[in-house]
Amino acid sequence: MGWVILAIIVLLVIWVVGIYNGLVSARNGYKNAFAQIDVQLTRRHDLIPNLVETAKGYLSHERGTLEAVITARNAAVSGLKAAAANPGDPAAVQRPELQIDVHVPDSEPEESPDGKIPA
Repeated sequence: MGWVILAIIVLLVIWVVGIYNGLVSARNGYKNAFAQIDVQLTRRHDLIPNLVETAKGYLSHERGTLEAVITARNAAVSGLKAAAANPGDPAAVQRPELQIDVHVPDSEPEESPDGKIPA
């Protein structure tokens, strides 16, 4: 009879220790999850200035592109008006403001004669 009671007490202690370890694991998981949220929020907060600078760079590029498009459109409209005023004059459409220099840089790196792309 004594061994049965001792076995029950040992099993009860093992069960209580198991429950305690499960609760401690759950608490640590909870703390870790919230710590990871804080880390991700901090990383996002640290990246905001980079995002703002990138947006400013694109804004200046878009502003330049928009100004070029407006200039080209105004030149085309004025050339159309000049051509409408003088339909038989070919010089009316060959005015300097209609000569738009559109230069798009090549985005591919040039290859050297041996077939390698320089770094």
